[in-house]
Amino acid sequence: MLIFRLNHAQHAIVDGRLDEACEVLSESAAKEHRRGQELIGKLVKKLIDRAQEHLQAERYREALNDCEKATQLAGNQPEIVELRENALAADKAAAKNAQRRQLAIATAKRHIDRGEIALGQAACDEIGSSTTVAELKKEADRRDHIIHSRIQRVERAIADSELNEAVAVLRELKTICPQNERFLALLVALGKTIVNQANGAIESGQLVHAVDAMDRIRGLIDSEAAVACRRSLELCQRIANGLNECDLRPVLADLRSLQQAHTSASWISEAIEAAQVSQQARDQLSTSPLSVLAHREFRKARQAANGRHSDKPPIVTATIVPQTLEAIVDSVPDAFALQVDGAPGCFVLRRDSITFGPRSASQKHDVEVAGQATALATITREDGDYILQSDQPIVINNRKATSRLLSHGDRVELGVRSSFKFSLPCAASSSAVIELTGCSGPQGGRRLVLFDNALVIANNAASHVRSSMASDPYVLFVRDNRLQARPMDTGKGKAGEPVPVEFDRPVLLGDINVVASAVNVDARRNV
Repeated sequence: MLIFRLNHAQHAIVDGRLDEACEVLSESAAKEHRRGQELIGKLVKKLIDRAQEHLQAERYREALNDCEKATQLAGNQPEIVELRENALAADKAAAKNAQRRQLAIATAKRHIDRGEIALGQAACDEIGSSTTVAELKKEADRRDHIIHSRIQRVERAIADSELNEAVAVLRELKTICPQNERFLALLVALGKTIVNQANGAIESGQLVHAVDAMDRIRGLIDSEAAVACRRSLELCQRIANGLNECDLRPVLADLRSLQQAHTSASWISEAIEAAQVSQQARDQLSTSPLSVLAHREFRKARQAANGRHSDKPPIVTATIVPQTLEAIVDSVPDAFALQVDGAPGCFVLRRDSITFGPRSASQKHDVEVAGQATALATITREDGDYILQSDQPIVINNRKATSRLLSHGDRVELGVRSSFKFSLPCAASSSAVIELTGCSGPQGGRRLVLFDNALVIANNAASHVRSSMASDPYVLFVRDNRLQARPMDTGKGKAGEPVPVEFDRPVLLGDINVVASAVNVDARRNV
């Protein structure tokens, strides 16, 4: 049987079937036989010759396999060891070259994806020829053609003063070639043009045009000039919001800051002068005999709340409470007015939806808009989300739509002069605020609060009612069908105990007086 196996191995060596012969001669019986040892010597020479052929053909793994088989048969002979070391070094060098090649291909692809076509093509030339490189060059040519055509469109649009089209194409180019040199140059040129237009609109007092101009490039251009212009517009908005405050000193400070950025705007000087006159008149009223009554009522409220007397009358802002219905004791109405010291009045709606419609319609609307023939819009609250729907397209953030899920900061235009801004100022509450512009809301106010779970009164932007006199934030909420208030939990200690808020009776919350007044929910609110 062994002789038969050795004859089989001999024929396999002659025919070049070295792996088959290696399997036979690896048996211990064959290694002990004299003829088997002769065949092993011939087989090892054949394996070394084949390994060298694999090495020259850059088949390094196959060369290493043959070296391993020769070592198992004949041991670590110098010739086998040298051949194995050469194969290992060549295999390691090939792996490094492949890694560098893949890195170069990834670099070329990244350049092409970012619109740096010239750099991508240069990287492809350094790699050499392959199917992958050919595909990359083809993709580079395709992108270069697209970028060139888009840039020509932008240049024509700028030349024709079609800035909206230029901005739209540049937004598309930003996704295709964010680092392309020509794209970046056009972005700088267009940004400079639009920011100059916005600054010119601010200088001439056309603030709406300035806001529209900067909204065009929001998220596209963030140069220093654009950031400064947006800061000026935010200052203008803060000044406009502060016009309803009794204390105009913060408004005066903001106006002076705005004047430093826009020295040639004559309307700012006129506004400063008018605010100074109004503040002087307000200061005169605060020292008139009327202020004594205000201090007296304030002391009474503080004594009722704290249970002690105060000899020193605090300086407060007198709150004028309008005529309302009789106080509702047993329940919280769906609509009520809220007066807070140091804050403009607001109107609170405890409903899941409000409607905007024409004054002449037979159906009553929460907000009535003059000059319209059909219903405009409805805001519905569903699971904390606010959905705006309209039968006809209306402008939302400079785009026409009939339905939209409202987000913080959305601006909705109801007509030529009527619009509102939607905001969710406090992350801890799903109550929303609607600020009317160019028109008056219910009871002449400009601020509507769509009450859901809570309403925050504080002296910061994260509040539904911002009071300049509030030293601590307070939360208004409904529990057991009664309106209550408590200090807001700021994480610095436990929140205070709830305080009942009775309608048409002032309640002292910290340093501010708050009055909630029930109104007729069926009455029309004219805008």
